[in-house]
Amino acid sequence: MRILEYDEVDEQQVLELNLTCFGWFLTPKQVKTIRKVDKHVPDYFSLYAVEKEEILSQVGVVTVDTQTKHGVEEVGHIWGVCTKPSAARKGSAKKLMEETHARLLTDDIKYSFLGTGKSLVAYNLYRQLGYVDFVDLNWGMKRCKPIKQSDIDVTFASDTKDESFADLFTKYSNGLLGFVHRPKNFLQVRKAWSWMPISMSGIFRKGKKHIGYVLGSREGKVVRIRELCCPRIEDTKRCIEALEIKFKPKYMTVSWMSRSCITKEFIKSGFKRIDESWGAFMIKDLEGKHKIDQIQSAYGIEEDKFQMTTIDEY
Repeated sequence: MRILEYDEVDEQQVLELNLTCFGWFLTPKQVKTIRKVDKHVPDYFSLYAVEKEEILSQVGVVTVDTQTKHGVEEVGHIWGVCTKPSAARKGSAKKLMEETHARLLTDDIKYSFLGTGKSLVAYNLYRQLGYVDFVDLNWGMKRCKPIKQSDIDVTFASDTKDESFADLFTKYSNGLLGFVHRPKNFLQVRKAWSWMPISMSGIFRKGKKHIGYVLGSREGKVVRIRELCCPRIEDTKRCIEALEIKFKPKYMTVSWMSRSCITKEFIKSGFKRIDESWGAFMIKDLEGKHKIDQIQSAYGIEEDKFQMTTIDEY
């Protein structure tokens, strides 16, 4: 078995592997776009286990800046771990993960993150490789009722310009830890990857003042909130109501993995927290020097300062 980089393998096989495993149509054109707009991507893009010119497995990684109590920490974020059904559980993905870890260490990166599901076969592989649960990926849901426009003073307007969101996020994330360092073209980057659709993006206004934004999607009568940020947390409830007035959904969902103070505002707005979840965001200390509670402390988990949403995931 050989380990090759994206530019050394058959692009059609890459497309078919991702379609089979994720339903993700990763075309050569999309790879070119991702490489152009996302500076977090390494030169090799992704790694492949190949045997007799046939791709068996894939592992991708990006490197992003995070904030800890001790300063900026560049970390790895694993994406796209998958294996052809006929090659499953034969060690090819494990070898790719080990090669990826070695490359990260060569670049002086000591932490590697990834998102997964505890119900997946890969979860046990990650644990074998030394990954541990960092934060849970939970969901909230609301069954909506009609709201009168006259009841609130906040409006929502669609927007797709990166600069419209960057200033609000900078104010929102001031003093927080975690995934708070974003490129100026963050929205463009997320849309380039496309595996998490962002068909709904816009700004909340009170008068002429921007007070928050939302990124997510709409599917029929369901509004899925991936990220809703308000520099003044107390504005969150009114912004949620403005969304309901704009789209008149029957249901709204939100993915939670950040601060409890934000979760409380959604609950005030009628969301029910779904406490049990198969989702997990995991971390591996590549140097093996720190315990999980030490790393969580560095990222301010206990102090409710860790910032991350599913928009930050790869």
